[in-house]
Order: sequence, then structure tokens, then C-alpha cells
Amino acid sequence: MSDTFVKADSRNLPKVETVMILEYISTSSHHSIAEIRGAKILMSSRDSYVDTAVGYVKVGRTGSKCTVTAKIVPEHRISKKLYTVTCNIDEHNDVIIDSVCEDCAASGGGCKHSLLLLFWLAKKSSEPSSTAVECYWNKPTLSSASTEAITSKEIFRQAKVPKLMPKDKNILTEFEEECKRRNLGNSLILKFSEGHKTDSKNIFDIMLQFIDVETIHTYSNFRDYLKKVIDDESILNINAKSLGQSESKYWHSIRQGRLTASKLYEAAHCKTDGTLVEHILGGYKVPETKSILRGRKLEKHVLKVIEDKLHVKIKQSGFMLINGILGASPDGVGEDFVVEIKCPASEKTVKSYIQNDIVNNKYKTQILCQMLACKKSKGLFCVADPLFETTKNIHLVWVDFDEVYINEIINKAEAFWSLYVFPKLLESVKK
Repeated sequence: MSDTFVKADSRNLPKVETVMILEYISTSSHHSIAEIRGAKILMSSRDSYVDTAVGYVKVGRTGSKCTVTAKIVPEHRISKKLYTVTCNIDEHNDVIIDSVCEDCAASGGGCKHSLLLLFWLAKKSSEPSSTAVECYWNKPTLSSASTEAITSKEIFRQAKVPKLMPKDKNILTEFEEECKRRNLGNSLILKFSEGHKTDSKNIFDIMLQFIDVETIHTYSNFRDYLKKVIDDESILNINAKSLGQSESKYWHSIRQGRLTASKLYEAAHCKTDGTLVEHILGGYKVPETKSILRGRKLEKHVLKVIEDKLHVKIKQSGFMLINGILGASPDGVGEDFVVEIKCPASEKTVKSYIQNDIVNNKYKTQILCQMLACKKSKGLFCVADPLFETTKNIHLVWVDFDEVYINEIINKAEAFWSLYVFPKLLESVKK
């Protein structure tokens, strides 16, 4: 080591920041080709390589210029000669002057070793100071790594297999009897026990039953099977169990995989297997924006204002099935009408719902579907004022039931469901 250099330690390294490295790369002629620049940065900045490949670091200073020299382990030849890398830094202006690898054949094009030293300096100079002084004049740990091949048995310890008790068939029987006594039907163990029958109306569970019972798994046969397992009593039970709507886990579960009133218009006009299919199957979740959360919060208050204004009583509703694959969840149900509430946050959004007292086709389809599900002849489409919290104003539009229109939309939507959703449901339960 010459007189102008000293061994590097945690006290005498120059300050290097990532932004300095990026500025150097962008202005250096050695790193001007975009295709290789990104690859070199990625290779030379990996923590595992930075921590183990640098050693024998020395520092020299002349005025504001700081020179750092280090030995770098070539990643592809760790047992061979170490490469010498030298970088010069203008400490007064916080600028990297250059960084050069003296031994690499690719150094003329700006090799990764010249960048590695810079990333090492950035990491070490940014580490919090410690009372102990760490010396960097030592052999790189990567150079001591073995290059001999090892087997997977040498990498992983052999797992100890616990000794299992002899099988006792009576245990499962006792467990099933205890579940029946406590009226527990949602145990995972029960689902795999012989003879266990589930009354679940979840579309995935029904599909499982369908492939067990039927031999021909066509869409037409599935529709016929749905008519057998879902009757009027089932529809009423589903509605009662899902009254909390978005606050009910059952409501989310029973809607999954099915067409709903809010997505019916989109399904009738969709021709591709994309986001809508993912949404129906539950693989895509709409983010809960401030507008959605506000609407959910205001819904009960809006219903109360409507009740007082019209002098009527509006009941809660859950998810009402129309058939096995289609249902609706109105925000409220009156004696002869359903209620759908929208709480837009701006006047611009109001126009997406209604214009000149005419409900947009998407939301007209939604409320007509709700009327069909609840067997009502009218629908009350309600759009709360964007400043409802202050004004309490609500725009009310009555919608008459249009059987021809809604049946045409349903036929198109069910064709979409049979083409894109049914095959995925069938495939999921057959795996």
C-alpha cells in the first residue's frame, strides 16, 4: 500500500448516494447504451453480490478528490484473480468523476464491476454510525465460496416424520355425531366425510354436486339441475340469510359466480373473456373508493328521508334469486315497489345515472331486474344530492316494469354466462 492510501474503514469512506451514481451513469460514455445500462445496474446492485464481492478497500485523498481502490470478485470466476477497480470522487461537489475496472475484458464498455464498487460505497456510507470501527481491508467472502457441486440432500435437512397413531374409525363417527348435536355444518372435516350432505346454494358447491350426480355436464343439463336444487323456499332462505348485503359474508358468497342486477347490462353487451368474468367469479375486486364508502354510509339516511317523504315503510332486502344463476339485491322493498339508491359525489356523476328524468339503460336494467326478482310492478330510482348531508334532497324517478326489455337483456346475459363463466366453474371443480 502506497503512502497516499490508507486502509478503508467505516470512518474514512467518501459519501456516495444513489442519485450520484445515476448521474454518473447517464453522463458516462461507458454506460451510454440503454440496452446494457439497465442490465448492468441490475447485476451490480444486487445485495447478495454487493455484500460479498468487495474487499481490500483503500482510500486516498488529494484536496477535494478522493480515490477508492478495491478488489472485486468476478461473479463467474470466483476462485480466479480478483479484479482491481478504482473510482475517483469529487467530495466538494458530490460528483463521481470516474470508476474503472483495470482487469475485466469488458471494462472498455463500462463493466458491472466498476458500478459494483459505487453501489458498495453508497451502501456502506449510508449505514448508521456505530461505536465500533469496521475495517474494510479484508478478503472478500465470495472468493472463499466453494465451486464444487452439491446435492439437494446436502442443502436441506431431512424432515423428521412423526409417528402416527393407529387409525381409529370411531373417532370420525363420534366427531360427526357431536357436530350434529351442536348443529354445526360448516366443518371442513365434515365436507370430506362419507355420506355428508350439504344444503349449500353457493354456485361452486352446486357445481360439485352436479358433476357427482349427472354424467353429462352440459350447460343445459346444469340449468335443469339448478331447477331441482333451488325452490321457492331456498330463495326465501337465501334472502333472509343475506339481509346485511355488503356487511354479510353470506351475501358475498352467494353472489360469487352468479349474474347480479348491477352487472346484468354489462354482461348482456360483453363479448370477451376478461375483467367482467373475473369480477363475476370473484377474482377481481373493485377498490372501495371514498365515493363508494360515502354511498354505503348514506344509504340508511336516504331511505329514512324517502319513507318520511312518501309516508311508506321500506323493508330491507338480501339477495333475491330469479333463477339459479341470476339474482338481485335492491336497497329496499316497499309494498308494491323496489328501491335503488345512488349517492353521487358530484353533479357530473348525477348525469351518468339520470338525464331529463330518464334513467340510464344500465341502471334501468338493474332496477327492472330487482322488480323481477321481488315480483314488483314499480321501481323507485333515487339519486341523492351530492350535498345530501346538508340539503337532504333526493331526486326520485319512478320506473314501470318492462317485461319485454328485461327478458331480452337477461337472455343475452345468460348466453354470455354460459359461454365464459360456466366452463370456468366446471373446470374449477373437476381439477
